[in-house]
Amino acid sequence: MKVSERWLREYITVDAPVEDIARTLTMAGLEVKNVGSHATLPDTVFEIEITSNRPDWLNYVGIARELSALYNVPVHQPRIDEPAARSAKERFTIACVDRVGCPYYAGVIIRGIKNIPSPTEIQEKLIAVGLRPVNLIVDITNIVLLELGQPMHAFDLRLLQGGCIRVQRAARDEKFTAINHTEYILRDTDLVITDGKRTIALAGIIGGEATEVSDQTADILLESAYFDPATIRATARHHVLSTDASYRFERKVDIGMVRKAQNRFITLLKKYTTFDSVSAVFQDGDDTASPWRIDFPLEMIQKCLGFPIDRDTIVALVKNLGLTVGDTKGAGTVLPLQVPTFRSDLTRPIDIVEEIARIYGYDKVPETFPQRIVQRDELDEYTDRILSRIHQACTAGSFYEIVPFTLIDEKKIMPFVEDPDTLVRIVNPQHKDLCVLRPTMLPGMLEVIAHNISHDETDIRLYETGHVYKQAGEDQLPHESKKIGMAVCGKSPQQWTQQGRAYDLFDLKGAIENIADAAGIVITATPEPQWLLDEHTSFTLRCGDTPVGYFGKVAYETLRAYAVADDVFFA
Repeated sequence: MKVSERWLREYITVDAPVEDIARTLTMAGLEVKNVGSHATLPDTVFEIEITSNRPDWLNYVGIARELSALYNVPVHQPRIDEPAARSAKERFTIACVDRVGCPYYAGVIIRGIKNIPSPTEIQEKLIAVGLRPVNLIVDITNIVLLELGQPMHAFDLRLLQGGCIRVQRAARDEKFTAINHTEYILRDTDLVITDGKRTIALAGIIGGEATEVSDQTADILLESAYFDPATIRATARHHVLSTDASYRFERKVDIGMVRKAQNRFITLLKKYTTFDSVSAVFQDGDDTASPWRIDFPLEMIQKCLGFPIDRDTIVALVKNLGLTVGDTKGAGTVLPLQVPTFRSDLTRPIDIVEEIARIYGYDKVPETFPQRIVQRDELDEYTDRILSRIHQACTAGSFYEIVPFTLIDEKKIMPFVEDPDTLVRIVNPQHKDLCVLRPTMLPGMLEVIAHNISHDETDIRLYETGHVYKQAGEDQLPHESKKIGMAVCGKSPQQWTQQGRAYDLFDLKGAIENIADAAGIVITATPEPQWLLDEHTSFTLRCGDTPVGYFGKVAYETLRAYAVADDVFFA
């Protein structure tokens, strides 16, 4: 979105250079991509990237409101007058046939307009942001769109044929010629405006050539409405037709601004020219838009941001953002807030935290360090020495170390779990397929083996040192234990005295004994069925009477889950 500095300063007075304003807006989330002087006007133009969740920024008042919060200065709201007298003699009807596509539509007839060329100040505002001045009526609709964010359209009243406006779906394969002189073949899902006889506009996107306002237009029907964002987006995408109006309707306009924008148009029309009469408002649908309440717990600031912000600062920040604050005299822990209709993105207390942090300034977040530093003890040092010996023994035995993910896919791990309640699940996973902490090393080993086999590396000796996890019980932290995993698959290397042979259980048993020697202990093996292993070829490992592990041939069903056809021996 292009923003004229000269025009923006009509709504807010900020005693800061252009570069500082651009930097401040960018730090607050309105990324200013470029700042430069206009080629023909004494003006500076900002190019601002507006995120899709902030349609309230797609107008000058919205950006001024943001600067108001950032610089703690008031916004100069544009003047909006209710017409002093409205004509009651007009006969016209409005019908929102499709209430899903158009929940509310309002029209007003203005007669006897002296449709003169726009004054220089209006033309320069439009030229500064890349729009072409047309005539006073069209130019004022564009001014209000950029000023308040509400698109409107003016129909030449004398060219309307049916004495009504109907908002409905188009007929299949209906032809419509827009004001850009392009003919479109419409679908029966496209929302259109008709005058009872023919289609006169593609709703929320572009008007029709048949009722286009010209320099000779004196009587108009001024449309202002709220259209369903999804409906407008689907039609605009299908017809590859993006306009300033569709860009805003797609992102959701403020339904509370529909009537206000109409009155702003009439206020500006009265300022720059003369007209004979303004009708009562013809409308259909419901424009009820009530602010909603959020009870904001003040302790969320400390809890979420890690540092406190005093109550008075919070109150000032949210007020400058346009929110209404309830009783602030007491020292309660909850701040009652009324959210205006133009901030549809604010629905939860955490949204308020984000807004406060954004306006307060991420650069003001203090640096903090953990209060307690974990000290290493003698047991850690002893473990490190043992691990070092184990790594040396594995390397000497031609085993390759692997480091697979500790987080795994729950769907893949379910066949390897006897009791799903023992799984340790991540509350807020960063990836939907990495949501469980592994209960065993075998799935990671088999993934690596399957990957190697698919790349023609079939002779495999792998080991890993890492942790496995298991739920310890209600209201207790999960149990975390450090393990050594080993696996062999394929054939042994060919020697000059003998051919390579298929690995068997004794190759793995020999590697286990080497690790036990390195650790300075004696391990014995006892035949016992093990989960996931072949029941006839699995053993429990003991140091004295204490079980310290297991090994054996991986069961066929387990291998099949990873598409591994070769025998795999795992410890």
